[in-house]
Amino acid sequence: MAQQIYGRNLNWRAGGLEVDAPWLFQENYRNTKQIAKLALSISQMPYYADAADLVEPHDPTADGPLPVLVDAGTAALEAEFVAQQAIRFGKNQSVGVFVMPGCEWLFRRHLPRDAVQIDRNLNRWPEGPGIRFGTINSAKGLEFDLVILPSLGAATVPDPKFVHAVGLSAAAERDGRLLYIGVSRARARLVLTYSGSLTTLLPAEWSLYQGMKL
Repeated sequence: MAQQIYGRNLNWRAGGLEVDAPWLFQENYRNTKQIAKLALSISQMPYYADAADLVEPHDPTADGPLPVLVDAGTAALEAEFVAQQAIRFGKNQSVGVFVMPGCEWLFRRHLPRDAVQIDRNLNRWPEGPGIRFGTINSAKGLEFDLVILPSLGAATVPDPKFVHAVGLSAAAERDGRLLYIGVSRARARLVLTYSGSLTTLLPAEWSLYQGMKL
């Protein structure tokens, strides 16, 4: 339910189904406890207030580093940093670089030619280490050793065009859920980057992150 980005308030009860004894799948086998804690904090943000049937997972057993929150200073430095990290870890790990819809062009030209774009034109899934990139929407259901989520500044998240079209509340709900999806794709490492001021859609609980400034 936390990943529901198409349609609002869709749940079993709304469809007329009353389940007396549901089975809750609460074991998280994908993320480290540090990444899972950030994802859980995102699901407790105000834009999730009306979400029904959310299942809070148990703490994973896997341990790892805190998600890294990078203040890049400028968009140019941010793009360079993202590419450097993707290339470095992509040599022996699976790396996913995912952005909000409409922002993918900002980073594509900085990634190497062998980086694989995940979209409707992808006919064969590349096995093994390497860089995959696309919108967060395209990453739904997938997982990677390292996930990098760039361009998380207040000027871009929530998407200003979407805010203008549907209003701040609806835009924050959609983009906040996209953040949840992006964060929860990471198995072992997570890097969040921004330039300018940080989006208010991420939890302001600084113990969740390892801060870094370029």
